[in-house]
Amino acid sequence: MKLAIIGGGSTYTPELLKLLAETREKLGLDELRLYDIDETRVGLVHRFSLAAIPALSDLARVHDTLDSAIDGVDYVLTQIRVGGNQARAKDEMEASVYGLIAQETNGLVGLKKALRTIPAILRLAARMEEICPDAAMINFTNPAGLVTRAVHTVSKVRCFGLCNVPILMREVAARASGQEAELVTIDTFGLNHLTIAGRVMAGSRDITRSVSDDWRRLVSTDEDNYYWVTQKISKLFGGMPNPYLKYYADTFGELARQNENGLRGEKVLAAEARALKLFAGSDDWSEYAGYLNDRGGAGYSGAALDTLLGVSGIEDTRVVLNVQNHTSYPFLRELCSVEIPVRFMGGHAVGEPGMVTGTWLPELAKKIDTYEHYVIKGVLEKSKSHITRAATTHPLIGPLTLELPEYS
Repeated sequence: MKLAIIGGGSTYTPELLKLLAETREKLGLDELRLYDIDETRVGLVHRFSLAAIPALSDLARVHDTLDSAIDGVDYVLTQIRVGGNQARAKDEMEASVYGLIAQETNGLVGLKKALRTIPAILRLAARMEEICPDAAMINFTNPAGLVTRAVHTVSKVRCFGLCNVPILMREVAARASGQEAELVTIDTFGLNHLTIAGRVMAGSRDITRSVSDDWRRLVSTDEDNYYWVTQKISKLFGGMPNPYLKYYADTFGELARQNENGLRGEKVLAAEARALKLFAGSDDWSEYAGYLNDRGGAGYSGAALDTLLGVSGIEDTRVVLNVQNHTSYPFLRELCSVEIPVRFMGGHAVGEPGMVTGTWLPELAKKIDTYEHYVIKGVLEKSKSHITRAATTHPLIGPLTLELPEYS
């Protein structure tokens, strides 16, 4: 197996490389290729990874062009951030000035990130069609569902969208039920960052009700209050809501907390600077693990591994992924990316859509489906009117005069 990591300068890369090095024999992994437009940054990531993970020495190599990185590979994993966290911080500041939620995958900040990211991902997909047409794309680039949907809309590339939040939800369910995380499965309905796990299983035993009760108790004492507001949704609909639903269920409360706690983008920039300093002159994995814990987003490498094992046919696996809706949920467009369990059997992917829970989330999902439709349409047609329509459709944006790309 040959694997290219596009956006190899991401501070998440060493975690992924470590797991891939540990499982190289199972994967039959021959090459790990790193590519990033920031050559200095990817060089630092590579230096630290080799120092901290000796098994990578004959496996991971930095490539200086995209074409050479993807030439002849079997899989392309994308984790790019167009404009870096500097652009994120700027977008968050603009959203806060408007009095809006400033979160990088939702609302105005998510829209502006998508407008920067979709063209870059589609250029990558086009190069894959030319250079490695049989390769599959595993996309961790946010907004993951919307970016994956854009690929499905215009490209023949086989693409799966990946998010670490379902992994965290499964771990919380395991903690709440006292089960091993490997034994717990969750059945989700919704879109990326907009899901409810309506059923939670431990092996063949349905533990949804006990997990819902224990989970509400558990998260009510969570020190960072990340999950607490979703107790309200859980009480209404049962199951386990994705924590990002708090921005829609308690918008004014989240705005108040945003004003009190400050914007996350500036904090991420500072944390990232510390990580890059670490990469430049250390091999201390424990310090890096501490950074991941503070930064958030840790753990996605496990889902990436399960996806690789499944899509390659090495093992039959079950992973919550962003995939094309087709007819899974008739009230959503066929091209909509839904975040549902996918079972890989002999390399073939079969979606297992979770049951629809209540009416609030389906109605919200329909709005976001329409929003995403017009974002992609606006990018493809270079239409400011479509993008404005997308903005006015999104419940966290609304009718604003926005600084959007000027298309001729």
